[in-house]
Amino acid sequence: MNKPADIVDKGIVAALKLAELAPWDTLTLHAIVAEAKLSLTDFHGVADTADISASVEGYFDKAMSAGPLDTEESPRTRLFDVLMMRFEAMEEARDGVMSFLRWRDRSLTGLQLRLRGRVETA
Repeated sequence: MNKPADIVDKGIVAALKLAELAPWDTLTLHAIVAEAKLSLTDFHGVADTADISASVEGYFDKAMSAGPLDTEESPRTRLFDVLMMRFEAMEEARDGVMSFLRWRDRSLTGLQLRLRGRVETA
């Protein structure tokens, strides 16, 4: 059985793939579930499209800590390496990420996500 975090991650990957061909705000849970090769039951009580949208930034944040860091490097080099890990993860789904970012930057719901992210990092 999939853990809720795994289901959300699979939903994010599927949504980013779908968003390569369609605007982010047109994605449906049904389409995301089909692309993820899961069932709606797997997502029931775990995530919907809003939850998936809210989890995209965190998904890429996790990518920043996925690789090993050399503690012998300077802090500047380590910071660069961490940022590059995020960019590399985003590059794998570049068109989908761009669709998400356009939606996030131009919709009220996306603006709300950005503001919530700012508060959480304060």
